Amino acid sequence: MLVPVIAAAGAVVVAVIGYFATSRNDRRRREAEARLKYTERQLEELYGPLAFLVIEGRHLSERTKAWGWTPKQLKKVRGQAMQLLIEDPELEVRLQPTVEEIRRATARPARRAL
Repeated sequence: MLVPVIAAAGAVVVAVIGYFATSRNDRRRREAEARLKYTERQLEELYGPLAFLVIEGRHLSERTKAWGWTPKQLKKVRGQAMQLLIEDPELEVRLQPTVEEIRRATARPARRAL
């Protein structure tokens, strides 16, 4: 008669321990996900504009070389771009790349196996 009671009590103890362990792991996972989401948002808000400037700077450099623009012409275009940003401050926000676009633009090419 004592063996089934001990077995049942053991099962209850194991179930309670399992519940608390699962609960703790779920809480830690949610906290880690929240930290990751917060970090991604921070990176997007900080590095999004920086990456935009770097990527656009590279593209502009390539285009101006290909088009044969002079520094004087480039200065004029920059002034026009700044005027557009002054007139419409949201333009810069709409043009910012997403985190995924930044990753694709800055990804290193895959190495080929020898």
